[in-house]
Amino acid sequence: MFNIPENVLKLAIALNKPIEVLGLSNHAWKSLYRQNIHTVGEVCEVFNNGKIKKMRGIGVKTFYEIEEQINKFLEATT
Repeated sequence: MFNIPENVLKLAIALNKPIEVLGLSNHAWKSLYRQNIHTVGEVCEVFNNGKIKKMRGIGVKTFYEIEEQINKFLEATT
């Protein structure tokens, strides 16, 4: 059996949580949901590859809101 570190398990669980746990505004939530983004991990992925900047409905204000909420959520879970 594998001995996976506890912090890795916590992060894996956190990334699979629905985007509702981020506490986003209705506009930000809908913008992500319309792009078929449903988990925190999927949000992190589009942030890392830069695709979030090209998404419909994601302007500067929404971008920073999502970024702030992701950072708060990940800090709280690790």
